[in-house]
Amino acid sequence: MNELWIFILLILALAVVFTTYFIEFSRLNTTWTGLVQGKKTKDYFYRGNHSYIYILQILKDNGEKSTIDVTEELYKSIEVGDKVKKDKGQYYPSKDI
Repeated sequence: MNELWIFILLILALAVVFTTYFIEFSRLNTTWTGLVQGKKTKDYFYRGNHSYIYILQILKDNGEKSTIDVTEELYKSIEVGDKVKKDKGQYYPSKDI
């Protein structure tokens, strides 16, 4: 019976690892362009550490709306109304000049 529980836990752990890998892999392999419609920050407080999550709201050229977390540097360099593009192999979009 113990072997069955170990097997089930192993399968669940592998499922979590492969799901995470698939999500990250698919994010890296997408390309799109869009318009920044909004910016916001969220306070994040965990175990005594305070930080911010920087979020861009994007309207892609295909009409799809997307909300993505970005770095502080990217957040500060992009304004509402800016055109952005995300190239294959890049994790974050960049400002499209």
